[in-house]
Amino acid sequence: MVLNLGGMIPFISFLLLLALMAFFSFRFIFLPEKFAVDQGYQENTAIVLRLVGAFMASYLVSGLIILFGSNGLDGTYYYFLTLRITFVLIFLLMGARYFNLPKDYGIKPNPQPVVASTLGFIFITIVLYYN
Repeated sequence: MVLNLGGMIPFISFLLLLALMAFFSFRFIFLPEKFAVDQGYQENTAIVLRLVGAFMASYLVSGLIILFGSNGLDGTYYYFLTLRITFVLIFLLMGARYFNLPKDYGIKPNPQPVVASTLGFIFITIVLYYN
């Protein structure tokens, strides 16, 4: 497994990326009301959060298949590309919300999505750099 991903550093980065996706997909699928309240959204946004969690869970399952597959990263460029684009969009959308909306609308800022998307982008960059 370690050699399939290009060494120990990309292997650990990939595991951290999977852990990040597992945390948020679990939280969005099973605890969407709590996340909505923590972010200052209404509780009726829970269904949208569950859909986002299902979307992230599909990335997680695909990542597990890549991790335990025998081909390493061969043919996974588009997986990492779409995941990278997803993290950049989350960063842009939630970063704009984090910096502008709290002062305009009184929503309490939460840096967690911004930090998580930044970490995801960095982990993907590390994995791709070594391969």
